[in-house]
Amino acid sequence: MQELSIFLKSLIPVRLEIEVGVIVAFCGTVVNYFLGQWSPLLETLIVFMFFDYITGVMSAWINPHKKLDSRKGWNGLKRKGVILIMVMLGHFFDNAIGQNDLTRNIIALFYLGNEGLSILENVANCGVPVPQKFKDKLAQFADDKVMRK
Repeated sequence: MQELSIFLKSLIPVRLEIEVGVIVAFCGTVVNYFLGQWSPLLETLIVFMFFDYITGVMSAWINPHKKLDSRKGWNGLKRKGVILIMVMLGHFFDNAIGQNDLTRNIIALFYLGNEGLSILENVANCGVPVPQKFKDKLAQFADDKVMRK
């Protein structure tokens, strides 16, 4: 009988579990409101953004022609924030005109492509072999970046 009462007491959440649960639920609700329904596309975009940042740091650490710079790191994180703001704006635009995440998904796919190219560029800067077709695309992308500046 005592074992049963111990087991039942263990099922009752403690204060910390309740507080953490409330915080996680609140954050999930806010993210759902601003980004719309969670989808594999959003998950992929966020994963690509994470790996772009990580490979960028590794590229600066490994490549002797680059150096780690905290300002560049913060600017990269700010850019990731702006990308998420653009995805949020696409979600709200879709809500305003009654579409089903079309604009949000187009924006997310655009930035997903940019993040993918950036990851490839960072990997190439780390000295990891990259197929020639990817290198050609990276060179074209880098030329476009220089022309825009």
